Amino acid sequence: MNSTLPNTSNNPYEYSTYVLATMFLVSEVLPLLKSKSNGMLHALLCVLRGSKCLATKLEEKVAAVVEA
Repeated sequence: MNSTLPNTSNNPYEYSTYVLATMFLVSEVLPLLKSKSNGMLHALLCVLRGSKCLATKLEEKVAAVVEA
């Protein structure tokens, strides 16, 4: 008898998609739990608030790189 497992997945990258989605969610949730303001959610919030927030953060990062 041939006892092979049936391929029930139509997407060959299904497991890697789940792993990447989990890693993305963890990388966005952990900074929020640590009360640090970084990540894509913070960037989206800055964009929604207006360019003043985004410009201030960009200025701080550029100044830190120039001073280093």
